[in-house]
Amino acid sequence: MRAKAAVSLALILSVLGVAWASGFEEELSSRRSVLFVEGQELDGLVLGARARMDLVKLDADFVSRWAERLKEFPELDWASSEVFGKRGKALVLVKLLTYKPFPFEPERFSVDGRPAERILWPMGLKPPAEIASRQELVLGLVVDLPKGKRAQELKVAYGEYAEREQRGVR
Repeated sequence: MRAKAAVSLALILSVLGVAWASGFEEELSSRRSVLFVEGQELDGLVLGARARMDLVKLDADFVSRWAERLKEFPELDWASSEVFGKRGKALVLVKLLTYKPFPFEPERFSVDGRPAERILWPMGLKPPAEIASRQELVLGLVVDLPKGKRAQELKVAYGEYAEREQRGVR
C-alpha cells in the first residue's frame, strides 16, 4: 500500500514539475522576440543581416514568480535584480550576434519610442564602437514600464530596425 502511495506521489510530483516547467517555458517564450539589423526577409528567412538581437523582456512580476527557475539561466539572472521587487520597471535583455563588422551605437536603442533609461553591461564591460564579425555580447536595457502595460508588450527598436516575433524567423 505504501509503495502504491509513493509511486502515486512521485507521479503527481513529476506531472506538476512538467506543468511548472512548461508554464515557465511558455511564459518566457511569450517574452522573446528578435531584431535584425539590415537584411531582408524572404519566406521567414532573413538574408544579408549585419546583426541579430535576441530580446527577452522581464518585469518584477515575472522575476518574482520564477526567481528559482531564473537561477538556471545565468544569461537572464545576471541582471534580473534590476527589476526584482521594483514595480514600474522593465528589463529588456539583448543578446547581440554579429554576422558582419557592426558599428555598435547603444544610444540607438529605443523602447516604445523612448530611449532606454539605463544600459547595463555584464561585469561593467562596454563593447568597442566597432564589433567584429561572429561576436556575441549581452546587455540589458532598463526602462520605465507604463502603468497597465506588461513587459512583453513593449516594442524594441535599434534605429529604424524594429523587432519581430521570434517564431518562424531564422
